[in-house]
Amino acid sequence: MCLSLAISRSEATIQDPTKLIVNSIVPTFMSLDSFMDSSIYNLKKNQDAAGGFDYANQGQLAVGAGNESVSGVMPLFLFQEHWEIAKRKLGPLFGFMCTLDPMGYVQSQMHIIPYLVLLRAIEDVATNPCEYTNKILRLVMQTCTNLLAKNQALKQEIITFANTFIKTPSGRTADVVASIQVLTAQILSLTELPAEE
Repeated sequence: MCLSLAISRSEATIQDPTKLIVNSIVPTFMSLDSFMDSSIYNLKKNQDAAGGFDYANQGQLAVGAGNESVSGVMPLFLFQEHWEIAKRKLGPLFGFMCTLDPMGYVQSQMHIIPYLVLLRAIEDVATNPCEYTNKILRLVMQTCTNLLAKNQALKQEIITFANTFIKTPSGRTADVVASIQVLTAQILSLTELPAEE
């Protein structure tokens, strides 16, 4: 089960996933397979349905329950067995969202895209605090926290980047920390992890 998104990208997103823009979280849940089937169908009808590499054009690969344009999705951690299946499909999905090519997946997309969605969910709660936006924030935070809980290397990388960012000016350059906002979302997720015994 996935959260539907309206996204846009520029060509810079191919190299740097932090350049992906999550314009909105669409109030529709759909399966990843449904999104991919709809995407393939719409791309066969119109090769520009994905929106291309133009921030002004979001594209429409699927349609939300309220007729909203859906151009990306993020699988959610609902329970462990669900996540075991979902995480196997993340690579081609994130590769497609960033590069318009399922073979364009790189590991950094897994470490960045969920936290871009988390930032959008936080902003949605700040601008429109209601039961729905709070629920979405909880689901996205649970997914981001789970990503960290299962990845010791990523946890250590975030701690190293945060410490370097604080200690030295050279740790604040774009080649070290591509996005301060993403690093902040990663640190926030790290603080939500249960204490290790």
